[in-house]
Amino acid sequence: MSNNIGISTTILKNSIKNNKLSHAYLFELQENNDEIVFSFIKNIICPNNYSENCNICSICNRIDNNNYPSIKIIKPDGMWIKKEQLLELQKDFSKKAIESKKMIYVIYESEKMNSSAANTILKFLEEPSPGIIAILLTNNIHGVMNTIVSRCQTINCKSTVYDVDGLFDEKQVDTVINFVNELEQNNNDIIAKIHVLWNNIFGERECVKNTFEIMFLLYFNALQYKLEVEEVSDKYIKIIVNNNSIYSLKKKINLINDIRENLKFNVNIDMLMDKFIIMFNGVDSDGCSDNQII
Repeated sequence: MSNNIGISTTILKNSIKNNKLSHAYLFELQENNDEIVFSFIKNIICPNNYSENCNICSICNRIDNNNYPSIKIIKPDGMWIKKEQLLELQKDFSKKAIESKKMIYVIYESEKMNSSAANTILKFLEEPSPGIIAILLTNNIHGVMNTIVSRCQTINCKSTVYDVDGLFDEKQVDTVINFVNELEQNNNDIIAKIHVLWNNIFGERECVKNTFEIMFLLYFNALQYKLEVEEVSDKYIKIIVNNNSIYSLKKKINLINDIRENLKFNVNIDMLMDKFIIMFNGVDSDGCSDNQII
């Protein structure tokens, strides 16, 4: 299992444990490696506290054999995923689930939806029904319609270290790095100092969203280095690596990911940031924090 899959697995397991499942996930996979996806599905549905060694459960075996009625699989019909396939899905899911409280649909190669299919699934994502979870798979997230990506929690399962400077404006990256540097100092007056820094720098909602996207990638890269015990050349990543254990990095990634999800909704950003800063400072080098962003 790659390091990236390990990180993603931690995020997914925590979302189940804390009963904070999203209504839609977009998995970026290496080719068609869907093992993590079906482990996640089994974790949601299995009544026997699914583990990786769950080989005796009839439900998990039926999921493996594509014989569980609350799970629907959609793959391209020829070159494309077509509107008719998704209309049939909506018809199937309009009925009440028989065996499970959750109904899950999995769309393979979601970048291959034609425009009418994409618009159909978009309506499904914009008005999610209780108990229905969408799981979209792709090995090319840039080929998926942006409006679909924005409505899903993205789970990256590719083993990589991101070029943050290449993905975002250099000035904004530098600003976020300075913010992270202050966060990592974790001294007595850090909360007041961070509040001042935050209010002076970050204004518009889109800027806040980009800030947490950059933070997610910075901490993800730091965890990659930590797991692979590599020499870190980037001095700012080195600060994060040196200040954290593997466990605390995973904990902070989860906190940042919670913020990313909350920012998709019309939440009070100031209140969200107050909570985040306090909780972030509650994660020590051993990752000890009992709180959860709500």
